Amino acid sequence: MTCQYCSLPDKLSSQSYVFIWPPQGHTTQKIVKYFDAQNLPFENIPAENCVRMETDGASSVLVKLSGLLTKFEAADTRILITTSETPSLGDFGNVMTVANALQRVRSDWLIDLLDQKRYVSYAQPIVSVDYERKTVAHEFLFRGIDEEGKLISPDTLFESAQDPQVFFNLDRAARVCAVETAAQLPTGTDVFINFMPGSIYDPGVCLRTTVQAAKENNIAPDRVVFEIVESQRIDDLSHLRGIVNFYRDAGFRIALDDFGAGHSNLETFIALSPDFVKLDKSLTSNLTPNDDRLPMVEAVIRAFHSANIKVIAEGIETEENARVVIDSGVDRMQGYHFARPMPIADILAAR
Repeated sequence: MTCQYCSLPDKLSSQSYVFIWPPQGHTTQKIVKYFDAQNLPFENIPAENCVRMETDGASSVLVKLSGLLTKFEAADTRILITTSETPSLGDFGNVMTVANALQRVRSDWLIDLLDQKRYVSYAQPIVSVDYERKTVAHEFLFRGIDEEGKLISPDTLFESAQDPQVFFNLDRAARVCAVETAAQLPTGTDVFINFMPGSIYDPGVCLRTTVQAAKENNIAPDRVVFEIVESQRIDDLSHLRGIVNFYRDAGFRIALDDFGAGHSNLETFIALSPDFVKLDKSLTSNLTPNDDRLPMVEAVIRAFHSANIKVIAEGIETEENARVVIDSGVDRMQGYHFARPMPIADILAAR
């Protein structure tokens, strides 16, 4: 089976013919009146309920439509952007809604970024709870690089990847980049790699490149911990369990991220039987001995330990914070108190 999302989508052409098919009636009148007012060259073809225009700025036309149409009108209005004045039958396979086309335009810069491989993985240590605070693992965190060489946060990247095909390729690039970066570190520490479960429609197809990357880079599966992010929004438990089982069958381990954020559910987390759970910084950051959160944190840790799940405290920023979470029973810690995410070269230079 081949992956329906494996290749990057084409960017929308700038020099284009744009064909717009609004719903009958009011929406057509709205578009025609707006284009008239903006002095945009267009042709209204009532017999085909079509508005046609030639433009060297299809993206700007879409942005204008997004500001003009309601959410429902944008979802009901069809558009074709093509380089052909007379579309062929094959062109009509590229017809999409205005809403989807706008998502594609907003993803064009991401398509460039992925195509040019302008991205990197930073690493942040995860440390032991003994007095040595030894680095026992690194979490690899994806960063984009803009055309001026500045870093782009993962939140910006993934929030911009509204197109499913772009979202899949972005998440896959992040996983493979993490594996290739982790291969530069000496063996002996665990490798935590994030992935977005929403990008996976079939684990056997979608995740094979990540498994292959680990093999090619000689990273033993038992060193790798795949970290499910946004786990507080688990809608399809059976699908997520399928992803977890796929990784387990390949010899990898699993962590669930962000427990305590959003709509985290203790029973759901335990039901997936992860090897690790990471406590969100909303529970652990600046935790003090007299903090009202402490009894809940201790109870949660006991519940996970009773299910043989190790607990990692995120967001540790002070020594007092570290001592409190250690006393509460966590197994590992992570946070700015120990180190910020950094380039792999800095980690290697410090050894």
